[in-house]
Amino acid sequence: MKIYKYTSLESAVSILKSGGVALNNPKDFNDPNDCSFVQDKKDKEKIEKLITDYFIYKVVSELVSLNKLKLNKSSRAILAELQKEMDSMKRLLEKNLYFDRIPGFNLIAKMIGSKSKHLDVLVAKAKKEFQEKIDEAVNNAKETALISCFSKRNNSILMWSHYANSHKGVCIEYERPDLIDFRNVTYQQERPYIKMYKAVSHAVALDILGKKETDDEIAMHLKETLDPFFVKSPDWSYEEEVRCLYSKTKLNDSIEYDGKRYILNIGYPTAIYIGCKTSGDELDHLYRLAENRGIPIYFMKKSEDTFDVVVDREYKYKPNSRKKQQEITLLRLANDINRCLDSNIYLAAFSASLIVPAICSQVECPEIKDAKERYIKWCDTYLPCTDRGPDSDGMAYLTGKILWNIKEKLFSDGNIDIYGRYEDFDLQKTVLRIEERKAWDVYCDVLGERDVVTNVTKFCSDMIYQADRCFKKHEKEVKELSQLPIEDYDAELESMHECGILTERINKAINGEK
Repeated sequence: MKIYKYTSLESAVSILKSGGVALNNPKDFNDPNDCSFVQDKKDKEKIEKLITDYFIYKVVSELVSLNKLKLNKSSRAILAELQKEMDSMKRLLEKNLYFDRIPGFNLIAKMIGSKSKHLDVLVAKAKKEFQEKIDEAVNNAKETALISCFSKRNNSILMWSHYANSHKGVCIEYERPDLIDFRNVTYQQERPYIKMYKAVSHAVALDILGKKETDDEIAMHLKETLDPFFVKSPDWSYEEEVRCLYSKTKLNDSIEYDGKRYILNIGYPTAIYIGCKTSGDELDHLYRLAENRGIPIYFMKKSEDTFDVVVDREYKYKPNSRKKQQEITLLRLANDINRCLDSNIYLAAFSASLIVPAICSQVECPEIKDAKERYIKWCDTYLPCTDRGPDSDGMAYLTGKILWNIKEKLFSDGNIDIYGRYEDFDLQKTVLRIEERKAWDVYCDVLGERDVVTNVTKFCSDMIYQADRCFKKHEKEVKELSQLPIEDYDAELESMHECGILTERINKAINGEK
């Protein structure tokens, strides 16, 4: 089954780059009633009675086991009956792992408990504390919830208008993951209430029996408890929404935090639908990213017969020709590194990244005239990988000098055999680790005292960041540097074809003319 995410053009580019979709907290949604549920009153009353029985049982059991009750003959007979009730209750719980009120138990327990002056106080305190925990859990569930929203359809006029920048954005198609986290939204007029009695009853039963909840049981009760997150007003039914729900407190391997947002790695889309008003350079960018990943792209148009939007099967898209202006080498380099990473061309990305310090150091270390010294100084100053850790004494790690030697060796001999003495360690081997772009949390590993393994994706991503930072801070100086001349020959050929110049030049060449 397919599901669809409507989004802006800029967000679509980010989605394709990361391979994931953003997860947001409900407080940021456009509907203030979304996920604004409270605990059901009747459910709350049932839980209070349940907790009363439970803690009476716990307190009385403790008093009996510690032999702290001073009982006469008739009271001992009552105690015997109480013990029978407790044994009967445990047998029932073994068959059905849900604690419920047992007829006669509460009355007998109170009669025994009256021998303890503190029973009522203990039970009242326990009920209050338990309810506070429930209230805290409900509020915490709201505060830590992470949701991403999808639709079952890709041709909704309202969805294109509301969520895809008034048809100037895109609609991204995915295969619906077969996961419990993805559920259909239901629509009803009544506000949803969170019900926790069943989950509490089960937890109490397990506590009495000294058992732990299984993963399947946790998933089942979690699903029931979280139902209100998947209920909305009928006014939103046109969305035909499918949403996934996660929590900041319980993340799995498919979720990452990039410092600003939580990203769900859902994989690449199966298709992309372009709005009927979408245009511009970012569309070219999105088109290239999709082509690199083999993702089909379809352009939408207004239906000739209805008020629907439909796929334009005949439209052929031509990316805009590159603007005729001098390119800044540093920016072009960063863009090319980024595109290599997008296409999993890691060695090319790494090689291009080694040029960035040569450019940035000219404007950020201008007092150093020697190119090698300047390159090393810049790397040691601005790159996190060269920041020596507290436990690195005698251990190999990346330095500006090593990076300079890697660059020189790679460009001259096509390898990175740069073993030898560096600072206070002997370097025996350097290794490039190739990983998917999402897996770049580790920068540099040390395998043994003289080996360094460098995460290519992390290294290149930091170089892209440094290039962008340097340009923003020293734009004037960077532009004054000698730029690498680049001729966009494909765009020029296309233009020449259109005006017939190419044909004329070919004819002249055949005739020996200049």
